[in-house]
Amino acid sequence: MKNKDVNKVSIIDFDDHHGNGTSEIFYADANVQLISVHEYDYENFGLGHYGELGHGNAKGT
Repeated sequence: MKNKDVNKVSIIDFDDHHGNGTSEIFYADANVQLISVHEYDYENFGLGHYGELGHGNAKGT
């Protein structure tokens, strides 16, 4: 974070499709929370599964 007064940010994505590019960029960054509200395609969901909770230090943040 370039602004020292900001420790964490949330990105809220309302769309028909999961923001997979944004998710991949910040998946292991504990300072960024991505909330993606999108259609859940049971047959071909790829990224965006509700069980994806981050990686490493970012898991669950």
